[in-house]
Amino acid sequence: MMKTRHNVVLVMILLASLCVNVMAVENQFEKLQPGGSFNGFVAQNLYLNGKDEPIGARLIHQKTGFTLDLFGIQSVPQAFLWVNSLPEDDMGEPHTCEHLLLGKGTKGRYVASLENMSLGQSTAYTSQIYTAYPFSSQGGNDVFYTLLNAKLDAMLHPNFSDEEIRREVCHIGLTQDPATGALKLDEKGTVYNEMVSSFEQYWYPLTISL
Repeated sequence: MMKTRHNVVLVMILLASLCVNVMAVENQFEKLQPGGSFNGFVAQNLYLNGKDEPIGARLIHQKTGFTLDLFGIQSVPQAFLWVNSLPEDDMGEPHTCEHLLLGKGTKGRYVASLENMSLGQSTAYTSQIYTAYPFSSQGGNDVFYTLLNAKLDAMLHPNFSDEEIRREVCHIGLTQDPATGALKLDEKGTVYNEMVSSFEQYWYPLTISL
């Protein structure tokens, strides 16, 4: 769990240190050359469009080796955060954190509300070896960076409670039979329901073997 958190912190700190200068980088693509440096990053290569004009760059952080692909394209501002989250056991910490970081606690709920007010769209998913948090905003650059800052803060300094963890993952609750009205105990939880649904799919054993 500590390795996973360390990876998350590393990615978020690097993004936070660079995001205030993203627009400056976008305007400097033509001046960048492979091997050139910017804010502690080294340009590994440039991405060209059909006219051989630079529209992006792959930047490598000199101290950590962190890779950042940055593009200036005709689109709403968007980001794809990809965090290595190799599981150390079968307790499902990466998947659990995916659910909790940007949705629970006062900070997670604030991010969810801010995203709606920012004309934002987002999703998240956990693979076997990484967790991804893509998002965008139709509110323009300033709104996008405000949303990015809130997401980084929620990921670096989450404040969800133990009870929220329990209810999000798995807990025992009451359900009522609609036909008879009888009450019974049942296992509940968003993560639990997702995993049960996946286990029941015919293709799931194939994903385990990949």
